[in-house]
Amino acid sequence: MKTSILSLLMLAACLAPVCAQKAATTKQLDVLTLEAIPEGRYAVTLELKQLDGKPVNITLDSKDSQLSGKDPRLGEIKGRIQSIGNGVFMVQLRGTGYVATQFWVFQPSGLAMIKEIPDRGEKQTAVPQ
Repeated sequence: MKTSILSLLMLAACLAPVCAQKAATTKQLDVLTLEAIPEGRYAVTLELKQLDGKPVNITLDSKDSQLSGKDPRLGEIKGRIQSIGNGVFMVQLRGTGYVATQFWVFQPSGLAMIKEIPDRGEKQTAVPQ
């Protein structure tokens, strides 16, 4: 009896990482079939080289193919979203003194890498909250 309980506990310990990894992968995005930016709130980091070059952290809400948010430096921010395909979206953002066309490239984790047009090497991301 003790041997079978011990064997069962050892088997459970060995399978726990496999089950945890499988659970983590089930929450991942299938970016190849993604037709819209998932609705919700995103923590966005932008490098505003056209203003003062300092990074800005803002929160944008995605709903009905639109982005919206507020920032003390940029005022009210509005954005239009257009699907390019395979988890890539063209986003046109507007704020006070700020206009940008960007590509949001989604990763299976839900994180989006943001590339400006023109790309000046900014390190910009959108992380779902």
